[in-house]
Amino acid sequence: MKKIVLFVFVILLSMITIGCNFNNNNDKEKTKEEIVNALLDKDYSNIDISSVTSKDDYSLTSTYKINNTNGVITLTYSIEKYNKLDINNPDTEEKTTQTGKIEYQNGERRVIEGDNVNIDINGLSLKGLKFSESDFDSVEFSNGKVVLKSSNGKRFLNESNDLLNFEIVIEYSDEAINKVTISYKQDSYNVLTTYQVK
Repeated sequence: MKKIVLFVFVILLSMITIGCNFNNNNDKEKTKEEIVNALLDKDYSNIDISSVTSKDDYSLTSTYKINNTNGVITLTYSIEKYNKLDINNPDTEEKTTQTGKIEYQNGERRVIEGDNVNIDINGLSLKGLKFSESDFDSVEFSNGKVVLKSSNGKRFLNESNDLLNFEIVIEYSDEAINKVTISYKQDSYNVLTTYQVK
């Protein structure tokens, strides 16, 4: 009888030990990097994006409003472009603004209104901003915020041109990304892009 009790005790002890180890592996605490990347990977219903390219007193602004409802993504955009100088028409406006609305559903793209501008909707996604600390010279986490800095961000954004003084600031809560700001210098232009999650 003592042998049976001892055998049952050993089995129970083994099961408890295995159970504790299993729980410890599942409850492994996520790193701050993993937490922020998981938030960047979420699908958000509304994102407003503003991108300003500037040099001296000149600037171009592009805005994008993304609405994601029931698998239908609606993109409303406004994109400024400089016009070519036309000697024959001196009254030509300095800038042109292209505006419109595009709908994306099941891989299909449909222009609802405005100019037929080729915009890569995936390029506007926060998912493309998932990062590894090794991609940056400096990574600083504080309460609800991470600042990522690199002397050249071309590798991170997969660009062929240099993106100097590259910085990303991500503001977040436990549940969502609130705001992302990206700034850098490309050639002689300063670029500032802001994602506001609503």
